[in-house]
Formats: sequence, C-alpha cells, structure tokens
Amino acid sequence: MSTAKLLRWLLIALVATCCVVSVLAEKDPYKVLGVSRSATETEIKKAHKKLAIKYHPDKNPSKDAQDKFVEIVHAYEVLSDPEKRRNYDQTGFSDPKEAASRGYGGGHHNHFRFQKGQHFSWDSEGDFFNRGPYGGYHQQPPPDPIPSATATLTGRNFEQQVLKSNIAWIIEVYHDGSEECKRAASSWEQAAKSLEDMARFGRVNYQRERTLSAKLAPKNAVLAALGGALQAVSPYDLPVVVGIRADCSSISCVKRLRDPLRTDNVLRFASEKVLKLDGVPQHTKATLKPDFLDIAPSHKVKMIAFTPRHGEATPLLRYFATEFRRHIEFARVLYKPSEGMHWQRTLGVTSAPAVVLVREGVPDHVVHGTLSRNDLHALLKTHMLP
Repeated sequence: MSTAKLLRWLLIALVATCCVVSVLAEKDPYKVLGVSRSATETEIKKAHKKLAIKYHPDKNPSKDAQDKFVEIVHAYEVLSDPEKRRNYDQTGFSDPKEAASRGYGGGHHNHFRFQKGQHFSWDSEGDFFNRGPYGGYHQQPPPDPIPSATATLTGRNFEQQVLKSNIAWIIEVYHDGSEECKRAASSWEQAAKSLEDMARFGRVNYQRERTLSAKLAPKNAVLAALGGALQAVSPYDLPVVVGIRADCSSISCVKRLRDPLRTDNVLRFASEKVLKLDGVPQHTKATLKPDFLDIAPSHKVKMIAFTPRHGEATPLLRYFATEFRRHIEFARVLYKPSEGMHWQRTLGVTSAPAVVLVREGVPDHVVHGTLSRNDLHALLKTHMLP
C-alpha cells in the first residue's frame, strides 16, 4: 500500500474514532426510567419510585440489581434537575463540563436569570456571579438579604439549637438571590406566626451553609440514605421546607414538604407530619347531636368550635385537641346564617367564630369572638373534668 493510501486510511480511522467518541453520551436516562422525552416531573418521579423499589439491592438479590439501581438513581438525578435535563437534551451529557470537553461548548455555569447586555448565573457551587457581554466574569455584590423574624440556623448551632432542643422545628433552606424565595417570604412569615408556640421556625442560608443545606435538602434523597456523597439541591429548587419532630435527635428523621411554600401547605405539613396533631371532625346541623353530643364519652367535656368559613381545622384547634384528648372531645361546625335560629335555640350561638363547652349537669358555656391561644387554653383548663 502506498504511503498516500496509508495516510488516507489513517485519517479516515482517526475521524471515525473522533466521531464515535463525540457522540458517545452517558446512558440515556429516559430509557433507563422508561419514560418519553416529554415526560412530566410527576411521571418521572413515578417511574423512578417503581424501578427503585424493584431493583433496590436490599430487596433484589440478583447480581445486576446494584448496577441497575445506580443507573436508576443517576437517571433520576439527571431528569429531576431542570438544568441537567436541559444539558442532556441539548448535548447528550448532563454535565456541561463533559459536554464542553466533547466540543459542545458551554461552561460550568448554570444560568439563573437574564438582563439586557449581561446575565447573572449560578456557578457550580451555587454562588452568584455576573458575566458581562464579553464573557468576562467578576464577583457580583451579594443580593439583598430576605428579611425574616425566624431563627438563623448554621452548621455550628444546629445540633444544640435544633436536635437537642426537644422542640419541633420547621426549617426553610433559601437563597437570597432566588426570586421564588422572595415571593414565598410572606407565606413563610405568616406560617411562623400561625404556629407560634407550637413549633419553632428557622432558616438555613444556602450560600453560606452548603453542607447543612445538603444534609437537610439533598439533591437525591435515595442516594443520601444509602451513604452516597451529599449534594444540595439546585438553587432552581429553592425554597425547600423541612420539618423535625420534637423527639428527633438526628437529621435522618427529617421530613420534607413536597408542596410549594404557601402558608396553608406549611400549616398542613406541620400539623400532620411534624407535630402529629389529632384531627377535629366537622359536623353539620344534622349530625352534631346524634353523632357527637349523644355518642361522645360521658366522662369528657364536649367542645364545639363554630367557624365562619369552609376549610380545615386550624393548627391551634388541632393542637388543643391533642393536648386535651383525655378530657375533652372536640368538634367543629361551619356556621351558616340560614341556620342561625337553630343554633341560637339549641346552643345559644348567634354568630361565628364561637366556642361552646357542653358538660353534663352544667349550663352550656358560650364564648363569641376570636380567642387568643392563652385565652382558649385557660378556658379549656377551667371547664375540663378532673
């Protein structure tokens, strides 16, 4: 073979090799989870949960289970992270560094928001940088802090202040540069005020407390539970709200709010998952007497809360239903003006909100208007049976 032909074949082989290398991407996470490229977040979560249970090494003894499980975890990590999913869809690699090394361009910055002539971005460590129109980076002054009346938690004070406190905590992991955290700030403060004296509220700053953020809000909870490397969620996923029960002395028992940070969601989460409060059944004009007043244990005082609006029982009412469960039976009724005459005649209630305490052999005690926590507590203590 002539030298020219040899060089030609070598060049073809080299080009072919480069092409193969450039298109070899990581294992397709969509195929691993068995979902389409248009799959929603809910569909991805459902597929991941099903496969993770099926191939978990503790439940699947096959030799390939562990490798398959790792693939599933990695696939979910890619598709549950909007930036990684976008990178994969565009380049075949979830890691922009890997994509850049294969000639797809890009850098290690995950863009967060844009302005004319420049844009701001999260770097790989979640720090805030400014990149000018000519590609140069310089440190951006830190964003204005999001004010809060709740406690500031750090890696130094967390164990003593939270884990050793024997008090229930609701904690927000936030970033001052996150628009979503700013929008949710008022909901956070309102929830803290509503649960005052029932649980403590505190915040962890994502920028300053990366390790603590990763422990409270790991990017992949399954991997973290298996002892994998801890990595905090993406700033895109903030704010994250978690709860720690009063009897919890380890981060391993942290509960995470899966709904958006809204006051009602936080109150429900705290009542059911963290404080474990008793429910308060709702009755109507037709069911109150036969299903509550006539059946409730005679050794208990009956307490009826009349409310002016539809909705769930307030955390405060549930809190007292839990505290006084041995002495008082609680119920609630939606007060309708059309039924006003009935309630006035039977229980002396003329408007809502109102509280009625029913005790055998004693006239019913009616209090109209909104009661503070201390006033309601004193009222219940005074009227409960010994």
